[in-house]
Amino acid sequence: MPEKLMITAEMIEIMRAHVLRCFPEEACGILGGSGDHIKYVLPITNELHSPVKFRMAPEEQFKAFVFLEQNSLQMLGYYHSHPAGPAYPSETDLLQFSYPGVVLVLLFPENSTLQIKGFIIKENAINEVNIEDYKSKKMDF
Repeated sequence: MPEKLMITAEMIEIMRAHVLRCFPEEACGILGGSGDHIKYVLPITNELHSPVKFRMAPEEQFKAFVFLEQNSLQMLGYYHSHPAGPAYPSETDLLQFSYPGVVLVLLFPENSTLQIKGFIIKENAINEVNIEDYKSKKMDF
């Protein structure tokens, strides 16, 4: 079970920009890399266009998986936004979670800024995962 997810500030910015473009709808995407290092943020269309639910567009999700496979990378996580909160996986997130062993990254508004947290879900247990930059310093969002 991952204890941390290493990511660059530039990749965080890609996720933030995607979330802001989709607002007030939820944004979603796949995080690919190796070990605990994210190398690609792959934004995917939320085909539900909903502020409270998401479903990744299947054709885009498939292309993302093919891209990861062709580059010998793994899906280390996926992200989505909670435009109105909470800063924690929702009941829907738990019911629809289908990627064991990957980190769920949530982006959410708090104090007029966009915050980010990572979670690992295993058998309905939820544990927070540190999100750190490549220099192993805790990211301050």
